[in-house]
Amino acid sequence: MAASARADYEAPNAAYAPPTAYYNAASGTGFTLRTNLHNIVSANFTSRSYGDSRYAMGTGDTSNGVFTSGNEFLDPNNSSNILLVYNRASVDGQWDNGITWNREHVWPKNLLNLTSSQVSNTYKGVASDAFELRPANPTINSTRGDNGYGFYLSNSNPGTTYGLNSNNGTQYWNPGAADRGEVSRAIFYMATRWLDPLNASRGTSNTNLEIVNGVPSDYNFGDLNSLLHWNYMHGVDNYERRYNQYIYGSSGNLTDHALNHDYYQGNRNPFIDHPEYVWAVFGGGNNNAQIHVGGSAASDGSSATTVNLRVMKNGTWGTTNTSVVKTGANPTTYDLTGTSNVVSAALGVGQPFDYNGVTRSIAVGLNDSTATTGLKTGTLTVNNTDLTTGGAGLGSADANDTITVNGQVVDNRVVNTTTANFGRVVIGANVTTGTTLSSPGDDDHNTRVTVNGNASASDSNGVFIVGATSGMTFNGTFTSGGRTVQANFATTGGKVGSRSFNVSGEGLTGENVQPVSVGYSATAVDHAQPSLAVGTPQASQSVDFGYVPVGFAARTAGFTVYNNPSSSGETLTAGLDVDGSTITGAGVGEMTDNVVASNPASPLAAGTSGGWTYTATFTPAIGGDKTATHTIAVSDENIPGGVARPSLGFTTAGYALASAAFPASGFIDLYTGETYSTGAFEIQAGVALEKRGVGTINITGPQNNGANSSLTINNGAVNFGTDAGSALASPLSVTVGAPGAASFASTQHLNNLQINAGANASVTAGNDKTIVANQFAMGSGARLDISDNRMVVRNTAAGSFSGSSYAGVAGLVASGYNTGNWDGPGIITSQSNATGGNTLTAIGVAAASDVLGLGPTDTAAWEGETVTGSDALVKYTYAGDANLDGAITGDDYFQIDSAASTSLSGWFNGDFNYDGVINGDDYFLIDGNFPAQGPPVAILTPSSLGGVVSVPEPAAIGVMFAVAGTSLLRRRRRERRAA
Repeated sequence: MAASARADYEAPNAAYAPPTAYYNAASGTGFTLRTNLHNIVSANFTSRSYGDSRYAMGTGDTSNGVFTSGNEFLDPNNSSNILLVYNRASVDGQWDNGITWNREHVWPKNLLNLTSSQVSNTYKGVASDAFELRPANPTINSTRGDNGYGFYLSNSNPGTTYGLNSNNGTQYWNPGAADRGEVSRAIFYMATRWLDPLNASRGTSNTNLEIVNGVPSDYNFGDLNSLLHWNYMHGVDNYERRYNQYIYGSSGNLTDHALNHDYYQGNRNPFIDHPEYVWAVFGGGNNNAQIHVGGSAASDGSSATTVNLRVMKNGTWGTTNTSVVKTGANPTTYDLTGTSNVVSAALGVGQPFDYNGVTRSIAVGLNDSTATTGLKTGTLTVNNTDLTTGGAGLGSADANDTITVNGQVVDNRVVNTTTANFGRVVIGANVTTGTTLSSPGDDDHNTRVTVNGNASASDSNGVFIVGATSGMTFNGTFTSGGRTVQANFATTGGKVGSRSFNVSGEGLTGENVQPVSVGYSATAVDHAQPSLAVGTPQASQSVDFGYVPVGFAARTAGFTVYNNPSSSGETLTAGLDVDGSTITGAGVGEMTDNVVASNPASPLAAGTSGGWTYTATFTPAIGGDKTATHTIAVSDENIPGGVARPSLGFTTAGYALASAAFPASGFIDLYTGETYSTGAFEIQAGVALEKRGVGTINITGPQNNGANSSLTINNGAVNFGTDAGSALASPLSVTVGAPGAASFASTQHLNNLQINAGANASVTAGNDKTIVANQFAMGSGARLDISDNRMVVRNTAAGSFSGSSYAGVAGLVASGYNTGNWDGPGIITSQSNATGGNTLTAIGVAAASDVLGLGPTDTAAWEGETVTGSDALVKYTYAGDANLDGAITGDDYFQIDSAASTSLSGWFNGDFNYDGVINGDDYFLIDGNFPAQGPPVAILTPSSLGGVVSVPEPAAIGVMFAVAGTSLLRRRRRERRAA
């Protein structure tokens, strides 16, 4: 939107205003208005001769020594001169027969179809109309000739000087910037005064003229487009209004025509008095112009804005600028009027707005008294005076716009501050606090004071007022506000002082800006010292929840946050705030903590005891390895200078078991009442798994343990329902530690079986299980109850008697035997046929090389297992079954008989009571059990042994001797065979 000045428009001089009722009949628009205006300007028309115009335009006739009136085109700056059209030259106003100036017809007389001879000095008519004639330089007049006025292109500047223009081979006359508006309005007048309203064929005679676009011809003049543009480009000034008034001739009445009683014409140019008539008559359509002030207009075209002025008490008003904006393609006219106390050079009626968008800046002021403070108000009204409308809010339907001019008469303002109290602050940090700046009163009575930054650098305490790119301006809507005071205290202790602000006022004449300062106080302390351990700084901890089956109860672990005293002591250490925690890692969602929920309202005071305890929780939901880093945000207490402290890190780890596959070394902790039935079970190669907690693991599915895997049972129970290995592989090592326990309900192939001191393991009854271990050890007080099953210990001697006790595996069995009670530490049986005074069965132990006659590396099958001569064999069998084949036979008698007279020991040689010697006690066992035995133990079930007693009744003694005899005979036969 282009900006535009008012060109040569001037606010009307009231002396040149038309009589009040002169245009009362000027109603309607278009041809109706043109007709009504024709009737108005034709009434009371006094036709003057062409000769009279020589004196009317000039300074009058003195040729006969009598002064006549005239002065229609008087130079306002020289009463002896007149101003010529086109070049605006100021020349002597006396007529000198056309030498200095002559008479220019703005509508060429040739285009009125009149010749020079016809238009003589005595001629009266259209060519002698005073509004048709202008004084002109003869040469310029001749150059202009009969050319029409033009041309104006909407996108070009017509220039400021007069002269000929050419458009497509046609010449036009440019009157020059000073006269373009005037001659356009003169042509509009001619086409109105010399109109025959009753003759529709306009442009056909010099009493029925018409204005056209383009090249003029007889009775038709142009260019209309150019004339319309020039009318709005160059508004009416008082020079034009003056000659309009002089041609009219009246100075308030129509009786004496005092202004020009000799040459008055008695009518007026309505387009000078009312520029708004131009578009209504010649514009060719409804007007779409809209005028507004401020940001935008309402739907009816109304708008409003406010401008503000300020002056010191007893001072002098200034001015301020605001904008009046015209939108729409069409031009228009407007009146700008104001209340009596508004001052503006832009006031005036009939002001033009050119085509297209225009923004006009106007300066406004007030002339009210400044003797007292307070608000002074005036208003300006903008009225779009066009007579046609293109719709709501446009043209004549454009509602008025209001500019409110507010003027404040003010006195000096005082700004107060509050003490900047830092309170407890942290040393070494940039800390801030606030001061409240306030000032009573409002803009009606006080100046606007802007408080900026500090007036000097920081003081000895490191305190300064923080500067601001934009200051705080105290005014009617802002009477109080805060400003930041900053410090960096290097030492502890009390701090007091004051700082000054930079203060500026409005720059009003006579203003006296008052100083502003703020006092401050503070006590400095050290930073808080967060730690996960009391006394000793510790920034991180970790906890391992181990393996937890999915769906089991959540696991928890506690940790404590402390605030250790700084070197300055507890009372000079800031309190600690725990602000929350963030959790990252694969365990997010399953691993949580209650840091936020458990934060106390008050900060944690520094001290060597006490702290805040929190809980980390692992709730396994989806199988897999889970880790989470709990980053605990901590900070100084909320005091000036308090900042975030180095965060604490609490790491949690665990593995949610969706299936019993253990990929990494760790532990599983089962709580009271928890039983984990595994289904398929796997400890991967090289992985060490520890069983913790009093809960139970039931291994119920096939096992696929990896090489060098291990399981340590330190608490609770593990029940092996399946084999941890196979006849081809023994990958798993099992360690049982007190108070843990292991139960084997299936044959086991183990790399190592170790039962630590005080721990227990057992094999469930059924006579169908073999514990095969590459290595085997038991601690003090440990027990292994094999019930009615068997055991193979690889590459291990069965153990011999050292003179006082058995060693090795035999020593463990002998310890468990405990003089026949089978309740000692070591390898035991809980079978009733071996305990409670019963001696039918027992646990036997022998080297595979003895039992099977193998060399150290020879192999053979034994109880479904392949063994070598280096293995130790353990079996629940009949007491007396020396060769562990499950029955007492002659072979067993052969073994005891062979060793009875020697110093040999061991079960295989007949020491069935593990006392280190072979004697009658051992014969008592074998002889007593021989007739009492049932089927071989290898296929025996516990129920088939029920009711058998180890000591025969007296009635059976004879039988025993018979058996003994048979046994002895068999032994002797064997001896012979051996011989």
